[in-house]
Amino acid sequence: MNAEKQAEEYLFNLMLKFCKPLYCHEVDAPWPRPVKGGTCFFLRFGDVTFGVTAAHVIEVLLGRHRERRQVFQVGNAGIDLEHSLIDLDTDLDIATFRFDRTTLEEIGGMAFVCSADDWPPPSPKPLWKLGFVGFPEKMTEVKALNHAEFLAYGSMSAVEDVSDRDIICTYDPARDEAMPGFAKPDLGFNMSGCSGGPAIMYYTSNGLTRWRPVGLIYKGPLGRAEGESEEFDIIRIRLLKYVKPDGTLKRDASGWLP
Repeated sequence: MNAEKQAEEYLFNLMLKFCKPLYCHEVDAPWPRPVKGGTCFFLRFGDVTFGVTAAHVIEVLLGRHRERRQVFQVGNAGIDLEHSLIDLDTDLDIATFRFDRTTLEEIGGMAFVCSADDWPPPSPKPLWKLGFVGFPEKMTEVKALNHAEFLAYGSMSAVEDVSDRDIICTYDPARDEAMPGFAKPDLGFNMSGCSGGPAIMYYTSNGLTRWRPVGLIYKGPLGRAEGESEEFDIIRIRLLKYVKPDGTLKRDASGWLP
């Protein structure tokens, strides 16, 4: 195995520690009960640790809670989701929430260690490789009382384009690598549940492999595309420049200037 492949395998294994499934299930439903959710990851600035996910994931979970009382979990840890929210913006499709660092470690998770002096992270360039990972709902299995298995989807894909807000990645199974230990997904693989997962840029500096979170997944394929894009999938990723070191969000300026 060459050095680049070793670096990618190491990164994939690490990515599974940086992200966790964020989901809910109905309190009084019989087992095996269905679960619903997405993916989240964690940032740490000094003594401040918080989770990041897509805003629409939070809205779906809290919407279900208004209909029927739900239990909310990050991995196998419970969370009072509504009262843990720090900030949420539906236009950006980003939400942040408080999560105890000790609890994160107890469930085998890790936070990206960041510095306010070196934030936000730089945007990747077209054709650069980007790793991303999430927990598709179609790969989640509720096997028995109080037990669900969340299988991960991940890939190293090419950056197609970068705008002021977004990174656009394409997934081409003829070109891209699957997560080690997992089958390569088919085109049109339903990524529902991966929303909120991290996108990670990795690079080599002074002979060392380094990585930085640069965005979060907010939209991926839900089925096979047609027309010009039928030979690849498109994954849309929101840049993390909108997340501030205290967990609040920076909104785009709008309106007329005086």
